[in-house]
Amino acid sequence: MTPEDVASSPVLPHPIEVRERIKPTVQITVPALTMAGISDAPATLDGYGSIDPETAARIAVNAPSFTRILVQPERGAVLSVGRNTYRIPPDLQRAVRLRDGTCRAPGCGRRARACDLDHSVAWEAGGTTDVGNLACLCRHHHRMNHPGWSLNHGPGGVLEWTTPDGKHHRSEPDPAPF
Repeated sequence: MTPEDVASSPVLPHPIEVRERIKPTVQITVPALTMAGISDAPATLDGYGSIDPETAARIAVNAPSFTRILVQPERGAVLSVGRNTYRIPPDLQRAVRLRDGTCRAPGCGRRARACDLDHSVAWEAGGTTDVGNLACLCRHHHRMNHPGWSLNHGPGGVLEWTTPDGKHHRSEPDPAPF
């Protein structure tokens, strides 16, 4: 390599400059039953492996911020990422689609696989990204944005819709193949 080649080659940033732009994160996944104190199943420290629940709790208490990820105990499927992200992880998308089966707007039967997932309480208004605040809505009903309509999530995925004129509609999940 000639001195001219060296002078014309791209200059890479110094390793210290690169490190200053890196924002490290620590991810700990704790089973929901462990968080509830019902189980003593270990947590997982990403990149390390299993850690005991007490250590996971100490790390979480001392962390300046953390992402809460609620997982289904049997398979470990993601059920909630709380307020930490608007984007819906694939496991959570699948859980909502399996639960709903169809568009959850009253009278609509479009299959869940052809629907958007909608935050019932808008993300901008403090809504969470979890199974209790997400519903399948076909593109038409999602874009309507339901002015004047209110939507409440009940146990088991039941949705209670209230129209602008005060009428109530109940939408039960239709867990047909999506």
